[in-house]
Amino acid sequence: RFPLLSSIMVAAPLIAASVGIGFQFRGLEILVTAFQVFYFIILGAILSLCITLFNYYRVKIILYPVLSANNLNSLTIFEKLLAPILSFMLVTLLFLGSLIYSLNVNRTIEFYKQKTMFESEKTALSIDNYFNSIALELKSTLAFMNPDDMSQRESDREAIRIFNNRQKEHIETLFIARTDGDTSSNRGAHANLKDRGYFIESAKTLKMAWSDILTSRDTGNKVVVCFVPKVAGGAMRGGLGVTINFKAIGSLINDISSSEETKYHVVNRDGKIIYHPDPKYIDKVLGKDLVDENGKDLAAFLKKDDREFSRFKINGEPVLLRKTTL
Repeated sequence: RFPLLSSIMVAAPLIAASVGIGFQFRGLEILVTAFQVFYFIILGAILSLCITLFNYYRVKIILYPVLSANNLNSLTIFEKLLAPILSFMLVTLLFLGSLIYSLNVNRTIEFYKQKTMFESEKTALSIDNYFNSIALELKSTLAFMNPDDMSQRESDREAIRIFNNRQKEHIETLFIARTDGDTSSNRGAHANLKDRGYFIESAKTLKMAWSDILTSRDTGNKVVVCFVPKVAGGAMRGGLGVTINFKAIGSLINDISSSEETKYHVVNRDGKIIYHPDPKYIDKVLGKDLVDENGKDLAAFLKKDDREFSRFKINGEPVLLRKTTL
């Protein structure tokens, strides 16, 4: 008769060990998904069953001489063969299970990485093309005007005309700026931008400048500013700028986010998150507000040139991060 109680006593610790090791590996990020943990536990349970049966019939074979001498039940041919069969099954199952598991996990992770890399590069290219087309439109318009020579009234009318003929619908406002920072917008607002970083940068470099996400002084919305200077005689002579509602960039990013597990976000050069699908992360700084629980340097990750994936643990969750520069 099969000894059920003693077999349970052998199998229970083995199964419990499989469960414990599975969750421990999950905590150490060796197993990164719930499916992998489940697969590991099922494999451990099957191996535990094989070990239990192997142990039972192995003991019977060892005790066979004693049992025969005392006229107790002898082993059948099937029972004699079952121990080596179970031994072979145990080794084969362990080897094949580990091999299949490793192949599946590696292929799944590699496929995810390749798919995410393709989507992120595609999104970065889309954002670059979108911004470049806006900048090109401003440059072509600015070629036929001189902001410093225009009166405020002329600037107001011209800003309205250019805005009405714009090609990008996400342009929220358009403004004409003079060298002293005074502006005229299509909305009739008049603000001074000489303290804005993008205006200062453009005046120094005589090149187009983009801002980080700002709160528009005109509309109060979150916007990105593109400013193109008018250069004459080696100096800036005013310029033309637009504010782009940041929802446009959010739409571009959200359109390619294919799963709940993958989140794309925009970070400025200082590590500040300026866009994230979850609003609670906006304005958080990587390496300061959001840190790796294992002590890895998130700030150093942002400064690296390579585009490989790096593992971190943030807010109790293991994450894979990859950087694409815009």
